[in-house]
Amino acid sequence: MQKISHFLIKNKEIIAFTIFEIIALFLNLVLTGKAEVISSKCIIYINLIFALIFTLRFDKKSYVIFALIFTAISDTLLVSTKPISDASRIIALVSFIIVQAIYLLELFKHNKKITIYIGLIDTLIIILLSIASIFIFKDNYNALIPLTIIYFIILVSNLINTSINFRSESTMFFGFLFFILCDVLVGLSTGVSIGILSSENEFIKFAIKLAKYEWTPYIIAQYFLVSSIISKNIKFIFKKREV
Repeated sequence: MQKISHFLIKNKEIIAFTIFEIIALFLNLVLTGKAEVISSKCIIYINLIFALIFTLRFDKKSYVIFALIFTAISDTLLVSTKPISDASRIIALVSFIIVQAIYLLELFKHNKKITIYIGLIDTLIIILLSIASIFIFKDNYNALIPLTIIYFIILVSNLINTSINFRSESTMFFGFLFFILCDVLVGLSTGVSIGILSSENEFIKFAIKLAKYEWTPYIIAQYFLVSSIISKNIKFIFKKREV
């Protein structure tokens, strides 16, 4: 009993953050299921504010603070403007690129050598794909295409970076993994809204049902990414389980 009390006291902040995230996740699922879009988006913003508060509480020098601020900018542009203009999409995407670049800097602090190698490979791939996209989409080319390429390359490279250092960066790995899942669902949702995904195929039907829960993995991603910064207690829990 004494060990349990000691554990709860030592981990009280991360436990409180975890409980809040579970409540936010539950409310988001319920409100999304009832098509309460505005209320669901409010949960996203509240979750982001709490993530920022907890990050400031534990590490005022963390780059994640700036990542959360730019995330809020992107979310505001994508949520508040209906219909979403191309200008808003471009600004939001640039902001999301900055977010992933900030996480890349956070990873650089922990493993400089691997991050530099991955950064050089990213630069080469981005240049090649951006040039190729000019020829592939020459009739419908716009700024969103190269920006989307840059965003996904950096996001995937962050996932690869944390997978290489999984033992020390496991929480960030799952954060980036759920970010990718969120982006896939957002892509499905966009495909539905612009009429690309209107097939009677059973898989497409299932994908369309999933698409409305596009922001659910977003909450989970924020939890893992912020938890990796605000406390080492998560790693402590994992190590205890390995013994």
